[in-house]
Order: sequence, then structure tokens, then C-alpha cells
Amino acid sequence: MIFTLSHQTARQRALKAVQDAKQGWVVSIQPPNRTTAQNAFYWAMLRAISEQIRPSKAHDPDIWHAYFKTLLLPTRMTELPNGQVIESEPTTTGLTKQEFSDYVEQVLAWATEHGLTQTDEMSVLRVDNDTTTLG
Repeated sequence: MIFTLSHQTARQRALKAVQDAKQGWVVSIQPPNRTTAQNAFYWAMLRAISEQIRPSKAHDPDIWHAYFKTLLLPTRMTELPNGQVIESEPTTTGLTKQEFSDYVEQVLAWATEHGLTQTDEMSVLRVDNDTTTLG
């Protein structure tokens, strides 16, 4: 079961589930992952970057996504079943809402320094307070 603690009733249901849980079960409390709105703003920004930055060497948004992950996020070390340790590509998937917001802020700062002009799509999505911590 997953409970989003967004109101008192949800908190009460979560407490009841914990009280009713069998001995040895595990409870995890964690911050929320990035939101759909944050993700929509991020991909709108990547589309704008792909259209505006280095137009003579156009790259699609997926390439820019890979670039920024490599530039701004730490790599992960993963142990394989045979004991070999490999370096895994950074990922945005598990970032919390705040971590993703910080990441988007860094991408936007980079893009602005490289001449990005905010698009209408970015402006519309940016108005939503849940998109990022941007103003």
C-alpha cells in the first residue's frame, strides 16, 4: 500500500494500516517523486533547447536529456550478479520533487547562459506552482 499524506484522512488511513500490519512488515516514509507538471516543463524546455541551441548541429530532446543527466547527475555504481561493479548511467527517475526541481533549475541556468529564449509552451507550464520552484 502507498499513502500520499495530502490530508488528515489519508494520514489516519496510513496509521490504521501500520497498526494492522503483521509483525516484521516494513514501513517506508519518503518525499514525493517529481510531478507530472515538473516533467512536462522539463520536456518543453528540452524541446526549446533542441530548437534554439546550436541549430547547425541540431540534437533532439532525448539527446539533450542524456547530455544533461551526464553533466549534472552523479553516476551510480551497480554490482552485477557475478560481483563485477559497473558504472551505470545517471537517471532522473528516482529524483524527489525537490531534487528534480533543483535539476531543472540547473538545466535552465545552463540553457539561459547559452542563449535559450523561453517559449510560449514553457511560459504556460511555468505558471503552475507545482512545476518547479521557478518564479
